[in-house]
Amino acid sequence: MNTLTAKMLRNGTLLLLCTLILGACGSLVATGANRSGTYTEADERNLNDVSEDAAVTRRVREVLINHNIQGVNVTTVGGMVYLTGRVTSSATAEAVITDIRRVRGVSSVDSALRYPH
Repeated sequence: MNTLTAKMLRNGTLLLLCTLILGACGSLVATGANRSGTYTEADERNLNDVSEDAAVTRRVREVLINHNIQGVNVTTVGGMVYLTGRVTSSATAEAVITDIRRVRGVSSVDSALRYPH
């Protein structure tokens, strides 16, 4: 152990630093931060709900893959699926949304998909 670490341990600074880092990570989880960054409100879902929403998101992404669509963000909260991104046409968007509505666990689809006019 180097001298700086030993001094930090004696002063409790290392403990404080670890507490702050872990507290920041916990707040990211508690506020619903995710890798797509689209859902940032307070997240009061329990672990089972979060797990089910993750499963729905995975199934929705499989639909997108089956339609050869890339670059669409999917966020699921309470079975409600939110889509953002670009697709090639309005017909593609309609077909994908129709298929997503059939996915087990999807209660509704809110689409902000964009396409050329």
